[in-house]
Amino acid sequence: MNFSSLKNKHLTILIFIFSSVLFFINPLLSQDRTTANLSSNDYFSEKIENWITTGKHGQAIRFIDSIATNNPQQYEQNLEYYLRFRGNCKFNDKNYTEAFKLYFDALKLSQKKGNNIETAKSGLKLGLVFLHFDEPQLAIKLFKESEVVFKKLDINGLSIRSRYLRAISLKRIGEYQQANAVLDDVKTYQETQEDLMSLAKTYNAIGLNYKNLRQVDLSVKCFKKAIELFDKLDKQSQLAKAYNNLANVYNVGEEWGLAIVNHQNSIEIKERLNDSLGIAISYINLSVIYKENNNFKNAFEYGNKSIKILEQIGNRGNRKRMEIYSLMAELHEKKEEHKTALIYAQKEKQLLLELRIGDEAMLIELFTKKQDVKFYTISDSLVRNQEILKGKIIETETKNEALAQEKSRVFNIALVVVFILLSGLIIVMYSKYISAKKMKEALEIINNELFSTRISKEEKEVLLQEIHHRVKNNMQIISSLIRLQSNQTENENAINLFTETQNRINSMALVHELLYRTKDFQKLELKAYITELVNHLFSSYQLNNSVTNKLDISNDKASVDNIIPIGLIINEIVSNSLKHGFKEKREGVVHILFRSEKESGYLLETSDNGDGNSENNKEKPTSLGMELVDSLVMQLDGEMTLDKTNGYHYMIRIPKI
Repeated sequence: MNFSSLKNKHLTILIFIFSSVLFFINPLLSQDRTTANLSSNDYFSEKIENWITTGKHGQAIRFIDSIATNNPQQYEQNLEYYLRFRGNCKFNDKNYTEAFKLYFDALKLSQKKGNNIETAKSGLKLGLVFLHFDEPQLAIKLFKESEVVFKKLDINGLSIRSRYLRAISLKRIGEYQQANAVLDDVKTYQETQEDLMSLAKTYNAIGLNYKNLRQVDLSVKCFKKAIELFDKLDKQSQLAKAYNNLANVYNVGEEWGLAIVNHQNSIEIKERLNDSLGIAISYINLSVIYKENNNFKNAFEYGNKSIKILEQIGNRGNRKRMEIYSLMAELHEKKEEHKTALIYAQKEKQLLLELRIGDEAMLIELFTKKQDVKFYTISDSLVRNQEILKGKIIETETKNEALAQEKSRVFNIALVVVFILLSGLIIVMYSKYISAKKMKEALEIINNELFSTRISKEEKEVLLQEIHHRVKNNMQIISSLIRLQSNQTENENAINLFTETQNRINSMALVHELLYRTKDFQKLELKAYITELVNHLFSSYQLNNSVTNKLDISNDKASVDNIIPIGLIINEIVSNSLKHGFKEKREGVVHILFRSEKESGYLLETSDNGDGNSENNKEKPTSLGMELVDSLVMQLDGEMTLDKTNGYHYMIRIPKI
């Protein structure tokens, strides 16, 4: 997952900006216009929707193609509908990249026509694609925007559907309480509509969130309600899963007897449904329960039953087979049957290697799909920019024609200049388009080679280390160029600006230096990073006075996306203290503290005992450094307070790192 995350950082930002701009590019028009446009297409829409719902995708596509051939005018007038329908077929066939392109085009066309219903529907579908691309943050934004439109148009069913999907996305990012707050509203609406099936699913989703929050009583209450509704509707598959969920909650509360009863209820239903994998999973759960209660006889019995079923299933049950091999190795080890325990441990290891190869292949495939989406959105951006430039050319020519009668010579010169500039811009944009296209083709070739050769984990780690090493070297080159440039001037203000810029670059380069030295590309140790950063700053300013630093940093780790803003904040505040805080004092201390707080996240404190209240030693609140600190704190969703009683004392609370 680290490989995909690092390669797609800019993709996430780009698609997020696109979804925002595209959704609000046109003002919302009246509902009457949208409804009138929809009514002319109701017959075809209903027919195609029925085919897609029943899985007859080929028949739906052939029907759409026949409309395009036999009635092109009607097809063009309602193109946004047909693009979305084609996207539905691709989505149901799990071709998410092609589905994204079709939904994306449908969204743009709907906005251009002012078709608000189709805009919201296409946005809803795009959100589902982002969920499959493991981009829940973007999905949440699109679901929220679609919900607003549906609510304004009084389409309650789709509005509730958008809210439900937003709650599922919130669960993906661990916001369980917020997800349940949204689901409570969904549940209230479903109760008024007496939509029992949807209500049962909602109770099940709320129960899972409470389970993750370890609120056992509330979780049990929700799962029991879901079981009651599924049983009433005779939905056996969902009923079996609900019993299994309830049993797992009882496991969390260590109510073993109730857990066993509900697992057995789940098994009875799964046996009637011939759900072999589900039965094996329940057997594993029972084996774990009996192991926790030191009932090794029953633990072995259910463990062997699950192994027998999983080995018959084949690859579909590999992950659960690995889990039961680990459990059986542990059970035999407790019984001091070391040889048998070793056999199961070796089976687990072999299966782990096989699954890792499959996971790496899936990772490369997901990376390829995300790159395809990225280049598609870039191409669309280039086309739109060219259209804007053409519009500017026409506007300029129109204005210049009015001036030609009075100042023909000036007009001709201006026209030539404007034409050259705009032509140059078009050439530049076209060159970027060609370059992006060539880059895409080259990247596809590289991805195919990667997939065919299946690069090992060790080689990937070496490649990633080399990338970070080169990024660090490039930043050091930039820093050196800035230092050389600063040597060409004697202006003290300019030299200070060059030094500040070098320190900012160094704080970012240091992250890549640490990434180069570690094998964990997802999280970095804050203590090592902050220590090196502060030592560099003290060395950089070469203070003559006796100013020391005191560091109290916890052993927490932070993601790459968060550690860079934290480093830049410390860089700006410490630099400010060293530059301005000790001009009138010969000795002083700069204190930096970073620790986790259970309820409020993390606390970053920076303070000095310098001349903070002296008018000559204050950093202007509108300076670039302080504006950068405010911006970075907002980026981290943090809160900052400043106490100037004795020096400068910053307290910054960050919800998560």
